[in-house]
Amino acid sequence: MPRRLTLALALLLAASPAARAGDDKPDGKKPTPAKKTGPQPAKIFVRIPAAATLTIDGNATAQTGDRRTVLTPPLAPGRPFRYTLKATYIDGDRKIVRMAVARVEAGKETVIDLRPGSLDGSSSQIVYVPTPQRVVDRMLQMAKVTRDDVVFDLGCGDGRVVVTAAKKYGARGVGVDIDPKRVEESKANVARAGVGKRVEVREGDALRVPDLARATVVMTYMLPEFMDKLKPILLKQLKPGTRIVAHDYALPGWPPEDTVTIAAPARLFAHTLYLWTVPQRKKPADVD
Repeated sequence: MPRRLTLALALLLAASPAARAGDDKPDGKKPTPAKKTGPQPAKIFVRIPAAATLTIDGNATAQTGDRRTVLTPPLAPGRPFRYTLKATYIDGDRKIVRMAVARVEAGKETVIDLRPGSLDGSSSQIVYVPTPQRVVDRMLQMAKVTRDDVVFDLGCGDGRVVVTAAKKYGARGVGVDIDPKRVEESKANVARAGVGKRVEVREGDALRVPDLARATVVMTYMLPEFMDKLKPILLKQLKPGTRIVAHDYALPGWPPEDTVTIAAPARLFAHTLYLWTVPQRKKPADVD
């Protein structure tokens, strides 16, 4: 049975009263749990605004409330699996979307918090707005990209930044986006541009990139909450000399070394680009 169908079935089972019932025997004694070595489901506990809708890998879930439990299909033991969670709800007159990647294993429990301000959600509001190509070109110019660079685009959208870096400058690129639709679109654009040998596109949380230290250039166009979380990650993981360029939203409390404004007649505000270079780390003072 295809994975999406089995997941949809599991979601329905997890929402049913029978699946949530206790496992007491009729005589009131708890059964002795049997050791399982074959495929087992994983549990995902989700903290979420009570009125939010929740989808997992694009499958709608039936549960409501601010604490929800999702049972996956049986998974092979000893290896990780990933599911993309998406919460949608209304806050005042705004539609808020939060997404997170749940990494699960057979027989284990994972907790994901999609409430406003939580660390699991990639942003309090995920809005995909493509960066105009002329702005992409200026961002790459600000970073002085060359063929020797590795350009990471955090929240890569349709992949145009890493595609341009590879096609125009010969750089290598890594695009990361949490939205499976954007990842699919990016991969199609990479293939169309013929830069598949130099560009990798991944589905994942842009705040949890395990090999970010490889980057010599980091590009991002994300909202302020994301930038606030991103700043300490960049300072901790990036090598001194790595260039960072942000579109519209600056890294808080870090004065940029260059700022460029690009007029945009079709927008209410102009495009603003910010550049930073990761400084040398301070060495501990000598002790006599």
